[in-house]
Amino acid sequence: MSNKIFLVIIGVLIIGFAIFIIWDRSNSNQPTDQNGEDTGQNSENLRSNNFYGKEDSQVVLIEAYSFACPACTEYHEGILKQLREEYQDRVRFQVVHFPLTASFGASARVPHRAAETAALQGQDKFWAMHDKIFESRADWIGESSKYPKMVEYAREIGLDVAKFEADYKKSEVNNRINNDIKAMQDMGATATPTFFINDEKIDNTTSFSNLDLARSTLDRYLAAVEEATEVEEETTPETDTPPAETEEATLPETN
Repeated sequence: MSNKIFLVIIGVLIIGFAIFIIWDRSNSNQPTDQNGEDTGQNSENLRSNNFYGKEDSQVVLIEAYSFACPACTEYHEGILKQLREEYQDRVRFQVVHFPLTASFGASARVPHRAAETAALQGQDKFWAMHDKIFESRADWIGESSKYPKMVEYAREIGLDVAKFEADYKKSEVNNRINNDIKAMQDMGATATPTFFINDEKIDNTTSFSNLDLARSTLDRYLAAVEEATEVEEETTPETDTPPAETEEATLPETN
């Protein structure tokens, strides 16, 4: 009897160990950040689509940014927020996630997740969260756990907080961030902020180091687009379609 009990115990242990191995392997494919949330690194090719201004503009300013980056905060406060308001009817301002985890640790992703989660409740909510995070950088940058601050900001800007907390855990959010990073690396971004206008990398020091210089840069691209449009209109031959000829109705002869 004792041998049977022993064999049953061994069998239970083997089955339990097998279940644990299967569970561990399935979870090993779901990387987690410091908050224990799925980072969704092995998922579909989603990208963020957060923009401000003229959606179909032929001048698109792309900014690869990191909320943790002090230079990005300075650009936001001193240049970019003003440009958005001045050029919103002429330029498309596209921001792309590029968190600097190598410099600021894994928690540098947290505010990006918060902003992208806010975007699920509307572009106006994304920009409200984007601006709130930048303008409150001093309050959260030193926190070991940044997520509670993000929930606080979500409440302050009027988000549905229950939805925010649920959406924050979705792999979709991290898919967008991960794919943004790869796209910016493919375009040549290695630091933040990195700017592109119509996919052309811009030298910050010569084109975007202050507000006046940034205005001049945008004006130059806008003028080039306008000039190209005028040339195209001048060289496009006009085709006048002559009015259709109408035949006079022939009445039958009557005797």
